[in-house]
Amino acid sequence: MVSAELNANQEVRVYSEAQQLATAQNVLDTHVTSSATGRCLACGVLGPCFRRETAMAVYSVKRWLPRRIPGLSQPERIGARRVDLAKAALRVGRMRLRGGPHA
Repeated sequence: MVSAELNANQEVRVYSEAQQLATAQNVLDTHVTSSATGRCLACGVLGPCFRRETAMAVYSVKRWLPRRIPGLSQPERIGARRVDLAKAALRVGRMRLRGGPHA
């Protein structure tokens, strides 16, 4: 799929699918909504900004998922922490063996 735009000099610029996805990914990586403030880290707008929404629309039309970068939204600012799934599963197993909650 190809996309085109007309600039101020009446020149047409054509973008390949790969260029569109690369541009959209760059926007998603910079226009991140903070977990702590709810604002875009790049432009300060409350909630996902229009640039991020437009980039997500590119992925939606292509039926692809964007690449995610863990921690980009700064979840530690609201006290979130990473969970070790293996340790959590062991804890749940031990609780069930002891007849704990949800046994």
